[in-house]
Amino acid sequence: VVPLLATATGTPVAKRTWASAAACVLGTVLIVSSRTPSSDVGSAAFDEDDAADTTLGDGLILAGAAVWATFLLRISKHA
Repeated sequence: VVPLLATATGTPVAKRTWASAAACVLGTVLIVSSRTPSSDVGSAAFDEDDAADTTLGDGLILAGAAVWATFLLRISKHA
């Protein structure tokens, strides 16, 4: 999130930072795509309610990352 916001505000971003961000996105895609429903009939791991909770949690984490990125960019202007 930080490289995207930095680029949007006109701050230059190094190529290796973009490479690291791409590796993080790739890792996230691999983790998310590897989740499969359990074959256990009694398992509640992939219940609809749990899926909604997971989506809410993911949204909160993304919002927190955006706030942290904004903080880092704002504080770097004062440092």
